[in-house]
Order: sequence, then structure tokens, then C-alpha cells
Amino acid sequence: LRLKERSLALSFRASAATLSYCSSPAALSAYLSTLSSLRKSSLDAVRGDAGGTLVVPPFESLRVASLGIEGQRDIARFRSREIEDAASKEKGAMHTHTQEKPRKGEDCPPPRKHTDRIRVGYITPDISKPGHPLPYLMRDFWTSHNASSFDVTIYSLGPSPVSGPGAHIKEKMGSKFVEIPLDTPPVEIASKITSSSPDVLVDLCSHAGTDLVSLTLSLVRCSTPAPIVNYMGFPGSHGSPHTTHQIVDSTVVPPSLRSNYDGSLIFMPNSYFYGLPPKSFVYGNLGRPDKLDPATISSWFRILSRAPGSVLLMLSSGPAMEANVLAMTSRQGIHPSRVAFCPDYMERGPACDKISSRVGASLCRAAGGGELVGGYLREYEDIAVRLYEDEVFRERVKEKIMGSRERLFGCQAWVKQWEEGIKRIVGGEKGDIYL
Repeated sequence: LRLKERSLALSFRASAATLSYCSSPAALSAYLSTLSSLRKSSLDAVRGDAGGTLVVPPFESLRVASLGIEGQRDIARFRSREIEDAASKEKGAMHTHTQEKPRKGEDCPPPRKHTDRIRVGYITPDISKPGHPLPYLMRDFWTSHNASSFDVTIYSLGPSPVSGPGAHIKEKMGSKFVEIPLDTPPVEIASKITSSSPDVLVDLCSHAGTDLVSLTLSLVRCSTPAPIVNYMGFPGSHGSPHTTHQIVDSTVVPPSLRSNYDGSLIFMPNSYFYGLPPKSFVYGNLGRPDKLDPATISSWFRILSRAPGSVLLMLSSGPAMEANVLAMTSRQGIHPSRVAFCPDYMERGPACDKISSRVGASLCRAAGGGELVGGYLREYEDIAVRLYEDEVFRERVKEKIMGSRERLFGCQAWVKQWEEGIKRIVGGEKGDIYL
């Protein structure tokens, strides 16, 4: 990122992450002002005055409902073009590094013939991040692949994981866990990946974190015909010309929204997501606090008001975040003792009757809990309160969800379905793929 763009992006993130980072009324006021301007306008509001620089990164735009899916898609496209422009300046160095002649898309060699195992590479910067959900959710994902048919490699950008699920993944994958320091030049990372002649590459980050992955894959794409699949990190439209496919399901991307997604889509039969974490009534929000906004918090406090014997469990990002939340409770008439915090989202997840966006709806429906999906905020609150008040309804929902454990926890079944998708991609199938 250019220095000015980085400062703009970070300043927005610092103000938008009210509950996580704001420690003063002035910071909270700045955040509310930013949201207000976004609600009053559209894509123009998220570009800076100089050169159309993005003020709101694609991942943050997903939290601004007033932009609409079209605005969120356009932001992703805008950022992807900037990444492609940066990559174009690196491509000469890429081919000098690999001693190859630069290729344009139409000059790429044809895919190799698959007389042996299909080579699949997964790229992520998140396995070694403490507390990041990806290594928890995908702990046993990679070893669930059929080793006789698929040759799987993880390219882990960042420090070596020393504990937790990241260390478990590293141990199980052995030499197929390729560690790459974050300060490695994109050209070198791309060369390392292309040297293994991958058949399919899976981007587990996209716009959800560092641009290093997208920049690297743009360089990779100029040297290999391997399809690039977006999964897990960024559920919005990637907007990237180098990304050929995206894993979704029919709830995350219903037919009415298909035109707002770029590239080909791979529709999983149940939920595109998998691997969920296995007497007062506990509501839980165990996602990153900096994804929250005042409207959502206010909705949860209204639920607590209507469910007087309930508590709200939240993931903590530090003392400042906790103080901000507790200050909001007093303003909304909620006793501070009814809000609890935990440092690790996996630590207390099983205690919660989780408040779950289309991704949340996908998970609920895959679990047989379609009754938990609301079409608007008031309906969402009514469902949450009914779970508290109506024991028969609550137990019926729990029973249905427990009966759907294979769809939620069935890692091997999910990977087997995904492998069918890989085969169809590698076989050259065009357009959307329904599994």
C-alpha cells in the first residue's frame, strides 16, 4: 500500500473498531461520524479525495449495509485493480527471478496431464496468528484429503506456529507445511509456489487481511494456468481478475445476488462453511470485536432487556474494549454484570446459544435450524427472545441441530465433496459448479 493509503485504511480501522480499540469519547465520535457519512452516500464516500484512494478496505465494507452488495463488490474490484497494477510492476522481476520469459494469459502452457495425484496448494497468513479462527476451524481439514488422489501443500505466511491448532497442523502436514516469512518479497513467494507446478491454488485470505496473498497470486497467475479459488477468509465478491472460482452455497449467494459475484462459483450442497466448535441463558458473540457496530450492539442489548434472565458472552480484545462495552450497558439500562468476556472464542463457545448475515444463515440452515434465520433486525431479536422464553421451541431446535452434527462436523464428507469440485475444475469445466 502507498503510505497515504495505508494511513487512511488504518485510521478507518482504528475508528471503526470502536469496541476493540476506542478508548476515548473523541474516538467514538469519529467512528459514528464515519458511519454517518457512509450511510448518506455510496461508493464515493469510501474513496479519498486524492486519486480515488480507498478509505474503507473491502473487508470493512462488508459491515456497511448502506453500501449495498453492489457497492461492496465495486470496492473489492477497485482494490483488486490496485493490486493488479502493483503486480504488473513486479512481473518483470518475477520472470528475471525464475529465468523465464513473461507470459500473457493466452500464452500460458496448457494444464499438465493428470497421470498422478492432483496438486492442490492452500495459501494463508493466518495459521500462526494467536486466537485466529482459521486454524481452529481447519485443524483437520487438510489431512482429510484423499492422499492417494491429492497432493496437498500449505503455504503458511508468517512465523512458525509453536502451540495450539497451528502447531498441530504443522506437525501433521510435515514437509507439506511450507513456512514463508512475511517479509519475503512477493516475487520469491510466487516463484516458490509455481515451482511445485500446482493444479489448483486456494486463497484462504483474499481481502480479509494482508494484500501479500493477493499480490503473490496475481504474480503466480502470470506463470501458471492453475485455477485460483477464493475460500474461507472473504465471503464477499473478490472482484479479482486472477481469481477464477469462489466456494459458496445457495444461502450465501442466492440466485437473486449471483450477478454481484465475479468469476465462477462452486456451490457446496449444504453450507460452504464447516468445522464449528463442538443455568442462566447465554447468548454469545465470539467473533472479532472490531467487526461490530453500534447498531448490532444496541440490538443485542434490546434482546437482553426482553430476556431478563440472560447474559451476553463476548470475545474480548482488551481492557479498553471491555470498558467501552460496559459504558454502553449503563446508557441502555443493562446491568454490567449481564455482559461477560472471554479471551479465547473457542474457550467458551459450547456454553452459548449462539446469536448468528448470510453466512450465519447458511450455517443455521445446514444445521437444520432454519427457524433461527430472520429477514430483518426486529425478527432476529424476536427469534433470540423466543429461544429464551420458549423452552419447547429451544429444545426442538437443539435436537434438530444435534441431529445434524454430521453436516456441521463432518470434515471428511465436506472435503470429499470439495474434491469432486477440484476434479471438475481441473477437468476444465466452465461456469458455476453445483456439488
